[in-house]
Amino acid sequence: MVGKVEAYAALGAALKNERWAWSGHGEDGATVVVTLWADKLREVPGGVRYDLFDAPDLDAWRTKRGNRERIRDLQLARDRADGLFKVVIGRANEAGDAMTEGSVYEPSDIVMRLIDLDEATGEFSAESA
Repeated sequence: MVGKVEAYAALGAALKNERWAWSGHGEDGATVVVTLWADKLREVPGGVRYDLFDAPDLDAWRTKRGNRERIRDLQLARDRADGLFKVVIGRANEAGDAMTEGSVYEPSDIVMRLIDLDEATGEFSAESA
């Protein structure tokens, strides 16, 4: 287990801010890394899917800085990397609150392809490439 900053660095990206960032990118602008929460990853034939559309907790994270930065990073992935991004797996703290201290982050070998992105809300879906 490593810290959040180290998990991103292991995948070639830097975080804009360790406390609130949910994504980051490398200096090349084409390496994008996004935190995907383990409880929202779903197995599908041939891989995994992540879908934040119609999320019941949308109002809790829609206006957060981390979401706005993630939208920009997903746009980078879409525009510069054929929609591909690397994944840090996040697991919420013992209280189940992913947005506070105590969450765990691990670099993963999963590569996802962005399927859809709502640039206004930050809702997105992706599947393993």
